Amino acid sequence: MTPLGDTEIAVTPDLDERRTVSQILQVVETLPKNQREVIYLKFQCDLSYKEISEVTKLSVSNVGFLIHSAVRAIRKQMLPDAPQPTQASQPTPVIATPVTRRSQ
Repeated sequence: MTPLGDTEIAVTPDLDERRTVSQILQVVETLPKNQREVIYLKFQCDLSYKEISEVTKLSVSNVGFLIHSAVRAIRKQMLPDAPQPTQASQPTPVIATPVTRRSQ
């Protein structure tokens, strides 16, 4: 308990919250090394994508991809029955046809 004037506030995390954090950490340990590394740097060290890029010598876009993939894998393992977001469907390619001009 922490004194705050005449009032004391409990600073211990909720039991469910601690279990959830523990479960997430277990899932993070199952990720590939490169995903574990960027997740640690992002959420433990609170680094920006640019800072993570500088530390890991990866491009900023690669860092973003790894974090996205890792979060998606964590979500899938933590919530196996939840609907998973799908990738945006690829646009239908447009085939250009040559335009011929009539001579006048």
